[in-house]
Amino acid sequence: MRFATKLCLLVLMIARVVSAAPLEHDLGKGLVYFRITEATPGLPQLDANRSAVLDLRYTGPGAVAEKALTDWLQRQAPVFVLANTRTAPELRAILARLAPHTRLLVIGPATASFAPDIVISISAEAELTAYHALQAGTEIASLISRITAKTRHDEAAILAARSRGESLTEEIEPELTDETAPDADSPPVDLALQRAVQIHRAWLILGSKQP
Repeated sequence: MRFATKLCLLVLMIARVVSAAPLEHDLGKGLVYFRITEATPGLPQLDANRSAVLDLRYTGPGAVAEKALTDWLQRQAPVFVLANTRTAPELRAILARLAPHTRLLVIGPATASFAPDIVISISAEAELTAYHALQAGTEIASLISRITAKTRHDEAAILAARSRGESLTEEIEPELTDETAPDADSPPVDLALQRAVQIHRAWLILGSKQP
């Protein structure tokens, strides 16, 4: 009986540890995706040699402490943060405060109350569908499979300038739209995540060209 009790406690402890870990996926070339929600709270441990996509879309105020997020974003570089108006207002305030001074790019649809660094044009329904597709088991590669051949040097240049501590004299606000509708049977395209991967690949190319 005691063994059964201990076994149950062990299972509960493991479940709590698993649930406390952010959802993680490897995007290749040193880029890792992390999703933080109330079900997967906390912040990931990230190797200093890797970059991160931090998904804070639909993240409520209880999923991560504000100070912890601030400290984490200041330590990690570069970080591509996916956010929208469903991101907790206090978390969006942190992003707005830190983005101009760090190697941090905020990606998402713009509204009157939310101005990300990199703007995408996507309906709330389409974004939510793509967001839930990953949680439902869709392969993350399929959500970004329609990556265009064009290298996004403009956004990567923003990131490079910030990494050198340079101030930007112009506001660059490119827009990504879902111009080609996918087939009915195709997985949805996560435009925000797709853009983060594009910028990271371009940043690697620009970095390799630095003297």
